[in-house]
Amino acid sequence: MKTVFSIIVACLLANQILLAQELGNPAQKRKGAPQQPAQTCATDEVTQNMFRQYPATMHLHESMERAYRQKIQELGNSAYERMGGDPILTIPVVVHIVHRTGIPVGTEENLTDADIISVINGVNDRYAHSSGTAYSNPYSGVNIGVELCLAQRDPSGNFTTGIVRHADNTLAENDITTYNTQLGYYWNTTQYMNIYITHSISGGGTSGVAGYSTLASSHGNNGDGVVIVYSAWWSGLLAHESGHYFNLEHNFQGGCPNNNCLTNGDKVCDTPPKNSAGGAGAGCSPSNSCNTDDDDLSTNNPFRPVASGGLGDVTDSNENYMDYSGGCWGAYTVGQKQRMRLAITTTRASLLANNYCFFTNNDAGITGVTSPSASVCQATVTPVVTLRNFGGATLTSVSIIAVVNTAWQYTHTWTGSLPTDGTTNVTLPDLTLASGANTLVFFTLDPNSSPDGYTANDTFIFEVNYGGTPPPISQNFEGAFVPAQWSLTNPDGATTWQQASSTCNANSAYINNYSYNAPGNLDHLLSPLVSLVGYSGATLTFDVAYAPFTGYTDGLLVSVSTNCGATFTEVYNKSGLTLATAPAIGSSFIPADCSQWRTETVNLNAYAGSQILLRFTNVNGYGNNLYLDNVNLSGVVATGIRVQAKVFLEGAYNPATGAMTNTLSANGLLPATQPYSGAPWNYGGTETTASVPATLTDWVLLELLNGSLNMVAQRAAFVRTDGQLTDTDGTTGVLFPAGVVTAGSAYTLRIRHRNHLGVLSAVPLTIPNASAYDFTNNANVKGTGQVQQVAAGVYALWAGDCQTNGVITYTDFNKYFTQSGTSAYIATDLNLDGTVNSADFTLYRNNAGRIALPEAR
Repeated sequence: MKTVFSIIVACLLANQILLAQELGNPAQKRKGAPQQPAQTCATDEVTQNMFRQYPATMHLHESMERAYRQKIQELGNSAYERMGGDPILTIPVVVHIVHRTGIPVGTEENLTDADIISVINGVNDRYAHSSGTAYSNPYSGVNIGVELCLAQRDPSGNFTTGIVRHADNTLAENDITTYNTQLGYYWNTTQYMNIYITHSISGGGTSGVAGYSTLASSHGNNGDGVVIVYSAWWSGLLAHESGHYFNLEHNFQGGCPNNNCLTNGDKVCDTPPKNSAGGAGAGCSPSNSCNTDDDDLSTNNPFRPVASGGLGDVTDSNENYMDYSGGCWGAYTVGQKQRMRLAITTTRASLLANNYCFFTNNDAGITGVTSPSASVCQATVTPVVTLRNFGGATLTSVSIIAVVNTAWQYTHTWTGSLPTDGTTNVTLPDLTLASGANTLVFFTLDPNSSPDGYTANDTFIFEVNYGGTPPPISQNFEGAFVPAQWSLTNPDGATTWQQASSTCNANSAYINNYSYNAPGNLDHLLSPLVSLVGYSGATLTFDVAYAPFTGYTDGLLVSVSTNCGATFTEVYNKSGLTLATAPAIGSSFIPADCSQWRTETVNLNAYAGSQILLRFTNVNGYGNNLYLDNVNLSGVVATGIRVQAKVFLEGAYNPATGAMTNTLSANGLLPATQPYSGAPWNYGGTETTASVPATLTDWVLLELLNGSLNMVAQRAAFVRTDGQLTDTDGTTGVLFPAGVVTAGSAYTLRIRHRNHLGVLSAVPLTIPNASAYDFTNNANVKGTGQVQQVAAGVYALWAGDCQTNGVITYTDFNKYFTQSGTSAYIATDLNLDGTVNSADFTLYRNNAGRIALPEAR
């Protein structure tokens, strides 16, 4: 975790601090160093140390100071006018009560909700200057137009009271040098003002500290926020500490020097210079600890000499919240208000950019996707999403919108009855994915037929990969766990694979069998889909570390699936001493060094040409920790074997030209990715092209069958208007990977299409073939009547198989009838012109009753 440093203002706040001695004469005060109260803040020391170590934070602080000075100078004489009508700046607050274990609510630091609410209300009254008290400083006592609200939503969008309790003996003792409490429990500091109530504050040589805050330049750092000891929790102290949070410094900062009120002291010109903290021995009665108020002669200084239009030297403002005057506290000044509001509306502006202060009745969102998985083998998927009711009213209806790769797909209406904070899984209509990485976006709209009261929790984005990634594949588990595109199967919901650090490898995957008492239980770590299409061989390597616990045995299995996880075949199985990389021990195993790791190698040549999933399985024996790292899969690219074929499609063939039409490609309807991933083909290939040439008619599926007419290889290919099959790169012929098929061997060719009956070659073909096998010649097609004559001596595949089941029957007409009038790339468009109309019906009517050979379906 990145350590977060922020500007820390550590403040001792007492009810009223009395100095131990009276101040000297004015002449001495003018040039003397500021007198210190009995207990000082750690502001200067901590801030300067931080600036030296982390200059970026210092630069941000300095830029904020420049912005404030510029604003005051732009306002000129109006800088200190008491103008009303400022919009209320509402700040969402979460109060973390960090208490020691066993401390009941209402006892010591475990304050009641009422205690918290009372102080929040009290500080809001102070912000508004509800008392209306007037002071000798005419700029003191102003409504700053800020309100704190207890958040009604947590970072996940769930309802919250804005008060969170944490039982933690360690972090209840706050350390100002490490910000331990904040780093342990913070909510997003760009979205919430975090307030921590602790049992004590210490660190850096401090003692008796009641509270502190970061300045605005720490906005977004994890340690940003306010910390207050429970015994000092009251509205006056919160007004002081939140003043720091909104970028105010102590009004006695820097003592008397006042040559430039925008750079000296607290850098606020309408707070008179003050030589010491507190009431200077006179309680709340004002004294005059500095006679330098009028040293700054500029119009920025309202206390410039009377002769220059100012008020001249005035008494101290003991009522100021940024003093150490405790019971005298009662006011901010106009200049402090401007400084605070500038910090809120610029550096801390993200606090205003949400509605966490409000909870609405009508609010729904998608919180997860249970299906598909991160890797899929088919282009068509059926999404299952998790719908949550974030609102206060029972959810009875909502619209769910699906988007794939920025393209809107559909709006699905859900109806039911979902209580507040309830969830349900919703099965959505199918989506079609592009080859490779896909971004799926699901979001809700109009819960209960009303505007969504909070849109930030509406959307869930999910990455899914269709088709495998080719080698090389490498995973070292250094990043987030579970890695992208990987997945876990944890049947018992208990201990499973997780990330661990190692003395040899920075991070690895591991499972804690030492503490996991579930003998025989299996936990799986699954890889993304890997494509070995076009490879003649593949090798898997991985590193393992394991030491048995005496008398107990765990195991590691590696399995491969070629059907997208439906079934797996074991390729590696070791357990106990066979698996061990270190001697058996009687304690929890952590590899001491690299010598306690071993690299394993698994031959995957048998899976060349396939799309595979790898599964690493821990077999629990209540033994010892098992580590896995550096999973690598390499492949040997196959030398391709090209098969050439020619085929015509009835309906698209034009006897007048002797070629087929290109209407689909010319009108942008022909997809760039092969369309055969769904049933009945279930083809897992990833053929795609960056752009579709206008010379193409459609996609077909070319398959090679062995002597038993079992398929051994298949590829999707384009068919040109001249009937030639081409690869996606435009090369004539279709390249099959060597190793999957064998050069010099004979295979029966099968061509299938999405709405035409499939065909087989009349005889096996020895590959590679120098010239195209011609299916437009009836003699080259197996069986009688398996192709339709479309011109003298020219034959084409029968059109009409809308249901893609190998027969043309009334069910094809039913599908045609329901889609008549549709313009799309669709199975009922039999003549491939992009529109379902009477021409397609004519083809169906003429061909009804036609049946493909069983082996051609």
